[in-house]
Amino acid sequence: MIWMVAHTPRRDGVTLWFGSIGSEPPGAIVRLVIEAAGGRRQVMELRPEWQLLPVGEGLDVWSCWRSIEGLSPDTRYTLRLAETDEAVIVRTLPSAMPGPGEAPLRLLLGSCFDPRGHGASMLPGLVRRLEALTPHVKLLCGDQVYVDLPVMRRLPTTDAGLRRFLLEKYRMSWAPRGAASASGYGDLLRVGANLLISDDHEFWNNFPFVAGHVPFTLDARNRASMTSLGRAFFQAFQADYAAAEGLRCRHELRVGAPDDPRALGDLRDRRALRADDDAGASPRRSGGAGALDRSAARAGDHRAESAALRAAAGQPPQEDDRRGDR
Repeated sequence: MIWMVAHTPRRDGVTLWFGSIGSEPPGAIVRLVIEAAGGRRQVMELRPEWQLLPVGEGLDVWSCWRSIEGLSPDTRYTLRLAETDEAVIVRTLPSAMPGPGEAPLRLLLGSCFDPRGHGASMLPGLVRRLEALTPHVKLLCGDQVYVDLPVMRRLPTTDAGLRRFLLEKYRMSWAPRGAASASGYGDLLRVGANLLISDDHEFWNNFPFVAGHVPFTLDARNRASMTSLGRAFFQAFQADYAAAEGLRCRHELRVGAPDDPRALGDLRDRRALRADDDAGASPRRSGGAGALDRSAARAGDHRAESAALRAAAGQPPQEDDRRGDR
């Protein structure tokens, strides 16, 4: 079976990820059914160039990215694989930044999905909410998988065992609704386009440093193996960026004319004040387009995020949400 997840959106198209698990590559042709809001329908044939991530025992990973074009701006589409029930919902970017009274540009920022936590129980409600709103893009900032959980679990130390272990972690998070062992995160991935970067839990807590509560990391050979394979699985499932050994995104989303100061969505974590200042001047820290300071974001309070998720799922607030900082 071929899986599909939408990645970088544009005003006239979107990049799609295709993946499959098995001993042989999927077919040479993927037939994609494109249904626009309002009933327009077309069928497109894509010829993927499958990339292999060996796992063994008939569980190899085959993946590729393909871009489709010819779509209309700011339009909701359902994309389906003709041979299966696999489907994603996407909304193309608008031609210009919305003004007062116009439909907004919808972004969702998220990270740190732990399938064991209370957040997982709220996921179905959030997915239903997103199906109604259909964000233009979801910015998923790491920890899409928690390789090192549960804490103190003995991780495999052989190459073959580690490959199978990582595959199960990704299969749990990427599998669509109804698949065996699916955590539900795959449903979130299939509503709206995604831009993803890695954080530490794609490898282990506190990566790339030794973590005393992850005994696996006390051995330098284990750290080297997990670093290499963690990167390979990230590139096969999440994104294959050219920067930072494929693990960080240097990417721009433009909405509107290049000379419109509202048009730039810059996803670098420390933007320079001017384009010619990009090599190392002081990062921008004020104004509506200010930089995201990653360390400050890590140190921030997550109560507001939890409250918003509970509200989206129709659940009452918890005492921590009402209390605020003290």
